Amino acid sequence: MTTQVRTADHSVGDFYRLGEFTAYPDAANLLHRLYEGGFPVLRARILDLHPSRGERSDWLLAGRAALIGAGLGAWLGLLAGLVLLLVLPGLAWLDVVLGALLIGAAAGGVLGLIIHEGTDARRDRGEPAADRYRYAVEVETAYIADAARALGDRAARTPTQLPTGR
Repeated sequence: MTTQVRTADHSVGDFYRLGEFTAYPDAANLLHRLYEGGFPVLRARILDLHPSRGERSDWLLAGRAALIGAGLGAWLGLLAGLVLLLVLPGLAWLDVVLGALLIGAAAGGVLGLIIHEGTDARRDRGEPAADRYRYAVEVETAYIADAARALGDRAARTPTQLPTGR
């Protein structure tokens, strides 16, 4: 994995950053304006700038959610097994307790994963709301002039002066 360093002129590797946005539709809107101006959009990209949204961290968070769910489910299963033993005293207590633990852990793990994915793994990581979701629109450096022409009167602005949609 190579690391690219952003220079003072907003270039990143072989790409030039046109702007950064806090909402994906705003970044897509800039890409759409480039398209309408005749720019070859295959030479542009939208990047998700959130540092922890990689595949590895998503899987780690999902595994953590499943383990927490399994632990909580095991406790609830143990409680249900003990209540079942109190209500039906003639059962084999070891079979009931172990069965309830395993069923509770399995159900809790599955439920933990479902809840984690159902919320799209969204959680407050202590970041300001504007920094939680950031997207950048970049074009290949060989196509900077084409992007400037496609944006028309907005081409004379520096990338930090481009409208952010809000």
